[in-house]
Amino acid sequence: MYGEPDEEKAAEDRLERLAQTTLTSANATLLHRDTFRVNWADTVLKNKFYRGVKPKVKDELIKKDRHAFTLDEYINKAIIIDNRIFERSMEDKGVYRNPQVPKTINTPKKCHPNSTSYGTDSRPMDIGAAQHSQTPQGRYGSKRKDKSKVTCFNCDRLGHYAREYRSPKNFKPVQFADTDRVVRMIHREDDDPFTG
Repeated sequence: MYGEPDEEKAAEDRLERLAQTTLTSANATLLHRDTFRVNWADTVLKNKFYRGVKPKVKDELIKKDRHAFTLDEYINKAIIIDNRIFERSMEDKGVYRNPQVPKTINTPKKCHPNSTSYGTDSRPMDIGAAQHSQTPQGRYGSKRKDKSKVTCFNCDRLGHYAREYRSPKNFKPVQFADTDRVVRMIHREDDDPFTG
């Protein structure tokens, strides 16, 4: 009652515009959605489906006799071809690999494996992700600086920076060269008409 006023015409229009943008199986789903609304023969639907698939899939489908298969068999052949083409393109890019074969055999583990600490992975949390790296290198792979000649601003000792100091900070008053100037500054603050 509240659907499309002319379902058959809308289905015909969608079948005319049918073009593969993602997977062949998605294209087949769109075709099946509209086939029961139109009274077209299987040969016409096979032609529409053929025109809507990617060129590489067409190159393989042309080798098959279209009339020897039903519509569903023809679509299944196209899906198998599309999946094989996709797997082959992933192999060319170096992305696809057989899950039973390990990717690398005798290589050391990466310093930063995929972390499970953010909650985006369904695997158990990796406790090793929270531990610090065992390498003596800092950020960007550079070696740490030799701090044996560095003097701390807080305690005046050698071997560390003030930011690494663990004890409470010592208060060192600032030494003014002119004490008369300090006294004048104190008097100005006491004589301020806005505060008193």
